[in-house]
Amino acid sequence: METPLHTVKASYRETVVNRRGRPPKEGPRPTNTYYDLVWEILIREDRLQLLREQAGCFVLLSNVPSSGEGSLDAKALLRTYKGQYGVEADFSFLKDPLVVNDLFLKKPSRVDALGMILVIALLIWRLMERQMRMYLVHEGKKLPGWDNKPTDRPTSFMMSTVFYGIQVARPKRGEPILLRPLSDRQMQFLDALGLDERVFLDKNIRCMLQCRGKPDD
Repeated sequence: METPLHTVKASYRETVVNRRGRPPKEGPRPTNTYYDLVWEILIREDRLQLLREQAGCFVLLSNVPSSGEGSLDAKALLRTYKGQYGVEADFSFLKDPLVVNDLFLKKPSRVDALGMILVIALLIWRLMERQMRMYLVHEGKKLPGWDNKPTDRPTSFMMSTVFYGIQVARPKRGEPILLRPLSDRQMQFLDALGLDERVFLDKNIRCMLQCRGKPDD
């Protein structure tokens, strides 16, 4: 039997087994003969090699120049194209029914404004993730990720779960205060963002770090 990439061969194997019981005093011992099917799968290397060569060919159509200002060679262009997965993964939440179906806007201008707000929110979301990862690369550190396992690839969603439940009290007189101190894990994430606990109390706080190097993703 043959498939486009494999050839299947079948054969049989004979096995002789002595019968149970005491062997006779004279004559040969009674036996039972069994036959087992043996299957062998052979790869058709000629056709498989052709598919490997086709899979190794990646065609991209682009208006990016190959020389001069703003140019990219084939390798850089492919790397840039492959890097889009990080952005596309975050854009998937825009298709979430909980986001789209629960919003009803009558005017096209309001739809445009909502789209802009969501895009800006995505930009900030990715910048926070980028900032944390670049900080860890520069400092040679890791953050306690899921199940407190060390990671150098934290995500913004991971960060949001770490900060979940923080409560701020705003007295009638006086400055806002945290109802309870931040945990060591929360402080580590704030350090990676270039911030401290004041970010929950003062809207004018700025990031204290500068981005260094280039992100991996």
